Amino acid sequence: MACCGGTHTLSSSEKGDELSDPKMLSLPGDKTPEEARLEREGCIKNLQVFRYNLYQKESKVDDCDGFANLLHHEEELRRNCQAEISLRHKLKNDPSFWSTCSPSFEDEMSTLYEDNWMHTRAWWYTRGWIIGNSGPLQRAFELWRSNSSWYMHPILVEDCKSRGGCCGRDCGCCLDAQRANSSAGALGVGHCTLECGCCIRSRGFELSKEREKYLVDRFSFDNRLDTMDHQVDPYQRRICLASIWGLSVDDS
Repeated sequence: MACCGGTHTLSSSEKGDELSDPKMLSLPGDKTPEEARLEREGCIKNLQVFRYNLYQKESKVDDCDGFANLLHHEEELRRNCQAEISLRHKLKNDPSFWSTCSPSFEDEMSTLYEDNWMHTRAWWYTRGWIIGNSGPLQRAFELWRSNSSWYMHPILVEDCKSRGGCCGRDCGCCLDAQRANSSAGALGVGHCTLECGCCIRSRGFELSKEREKYLVDRFSFDNRLDTMDHQVDPYQRRICLASIWGLSVDDS
């Protein structure tokens, strides 16, 4: 305030000590005391449910497309990983096949490597975009994905098994270390896609382009579709809940 042509500077007692306000020492989305208590008590399921409900209450942009994109990139990385394994299996069991094959084994592998390179970076960008919108979501996602076997959630195992994947057999492919050693890296680990060689051999026939398209349209997290619309696709919302949060409405 001006006084006799001079300037009066407010003292700390006049303006209040802002450091005494807890809100001035925290960021929006910081961990809540309730989360800290549930962590100390080891109530992981309740912790994740609590974070999910905090997330639902937040004022935020719609993350549905982001979730669909993230799971779409993971799906493509798994598909490429399993295609690599199938190519190596062919090379090992029938080397002469590649002497007359076009494109060559090296060309096929190079194409998959380049595709994985792009999907991996797109996945990291999408991950950052999603978790940057919400502290509770970031903590829930990072906690769930810190378990390297997160994809063995009962809902995701059931989904693989029901679609004819290796979780319905004793082969153990979904836990095979081969899937971590492809150019897709750790992001290529997970359940079966239409490129799984074991599934193709078990099925006993190749899918036509029409049948393959039908299955992709029904099950894939293709980001061209409004897959996360609450009025459209409860199946994919169920997969998303298990994949992002480690939760299921079936939990008791």
